[in-house]
Amino acid sequence: MPLFGSLDVSARGGQSPVVASLADDTWEAEDSEILYLIFEYAADAAFQCIPPALHPALPPFGGLMFRHHPTSPVGPYTLAELRVTARAGVHYVGYCTGGFVDNPDAVEMLRDRYGWPVRQADVRLRRRYYGVEGRVELDGKTVADCRLEKPQIISGKDVLYTANMHLAQIDGRPRLAQVEAEYTFHRAERGAAHIATLDTGAFGEPRLKPTNPLPATMTQSTVKYREIRFLVEPDKPALHNTERIA
Repeated sequence: MPLFGSLDVSARGGQSPVVASLADDTWEAEDSEILYLIFEYAADAAFQCIPPALHPALPPFGGLMFRHHPTSPVGPYTLAELRVTARAGVHYVGYCTGGFVDNPDAVEMLRDRYGWPVRQADVRLRRRYYGVEGRVELDGKTVADCRLEKPQIISGKDVLYTANMHLAQIDGRPRLAQVEAEYTFHRAERGAAHIATLDTGAFGEPRLKPTNPLPATMTQSTVKYREIRFLVEPDKPALHNTERIA
């Protein structure tokens, strides 16, 4: 029997972003940098944190992703988000529980057009002598302090970023918006993940606690964000309740 998430959509839906106008165009960010620190979660918590439309990954895993885009329709920004890997029908996605962006105009764009559950904070992605560091400070408090250590060059073919899935208010009711992007990798590295601080409650889900860190990756790429093409009913299996809108 297939397993499904058990998130209470009615309770969570009221806290989600209200989409004013779904993204219906594409835009590209050259020289983007993405740090993805992957770890496993406890199974019970991971199941409780994704909507019933989605299947949990086994073993449950996800991670903290930092995206730095030097260019965008609203200028440069750096984003940090907490994701839970799940499956929508037969396709793997990253369900975003919450995140932070350092550019207020980017916060507005991402919430209003993509349903991205983000708010403003100080988000930094920096290369150090030992690797790459990602930090988030919210109201003077560090809510994420992570790093990739001892990076080694790998092929971009060894890196896969799945589409995001966001719970948002669309046309007056909760829906899942699938946010897709295309990546052209110019450089890729893999190394050990180290998590000094991660307040998952600040990222929307205090139940999620990292258990087993997996190898982290750092890439430099050109990222092309697509228009929103798919919406999913959050409380019904995605395989039979996905609407194609573009």
